[in-house]
Amino acid sequence: MQRRGHNPRKFAPLQRQDIPDAPFSKIAIDIVGPLPVTEGGNRYIITLIDHFTLWCEAYPVSNIASPNVAKVLMDFIARHGCPDILVSNKGSNELNNRRLMIQAITPPHHH
Repeated sequence: MQRRGHNPRKFAPLQRQDIPDAPFSKIAIDIVGPLPVTEGGNRYIITLIDHFTLWCEAYPVSNIASPNVAKVLMDFIARHGCPDILVSNKGSNELNNRRLMIQAITPPHHH
């Protein structure tokens, strides 16, 4: 038996989404996987999506170690420029945006 009456649904408040001013100024990064290993030895896909144009790129990688993620970012930045904002869902892989951006846009220093 179902009760009748006022039963309002509770929804989470909407979060404000700022629209970027220009293409490739706000980029979302996400990692899909682990997936079945491909013939090329890849098990993950790193996706980058521009919030202005909705342009999406996907990069297959064998693992999600920081050097691989930084290499993907460096390739993306070399072609589209450095974004002002890099957004991630900070899921189980815990992307560290600041560290990855610095690693992608600065050369390594050897002492």
